[in-house]
Amino acid sequence: PDKTSFRSLRKYIRLEDKWILSKIEDLKNDVKDAMDYFNVHLACRVLDRFILEDLSRWYVRLLRDRTWIEGESPDKLAVHKTLHEVLLTLANLMAPFTPHIAEEIYQNLDGKQATIFMSPQIKYDKSLVNIELNQQMDIAREIVERVHSARQKAGIKLRWPVKLIAIKAQT
Repeated sequence: PDKTSFRSLRKYIRLEDKWILSKIEDLKNDVKDAMDYFNVHLACRVLDRFILEDLSRWYVRLLRDRTWIEGESPDKLAVHKTLHEVLLTLANLMAPFTPHIAEEIYQNLDGKQATIFMSPQIKYDKSLVNIELNQQMDIAREIVERVHSARQKAGIKLRWPVKLIAIKAQT
């Protein structure tokens, strides 16, 4: 990424960026808690779930349109900085379990130190955790997943427009 500071882009950070930053903070805490009790399998499971579900299948889908913007818009830079921060943190969390992959990610993203194992220890920042936003995003994801499921059952391809989607809320 370029030299633009993350702070200078704060006003361009969207809800999905705040959400992924909140989720990575939760992930830091979950991995630390699992490792405090030597539950390596649990730490790996939460890392796996974050990478597959939160990052790959949801966040990357949400940011796709923002990354294809021509030129260097502040919105595009904000999403790049957010993704850079998330991937760098993820590499640090993965390092004890997948050192070679984590090292490769680190060297391609940052590489300020000779190795990822010499980089500063990551710190949990509770101020970035937004429980309400996390819950709202879970609801949005569930709606999208159910719509995809209904489309699949009906044989409606994803690129075909749908005139109406009715959502019945539970009371």
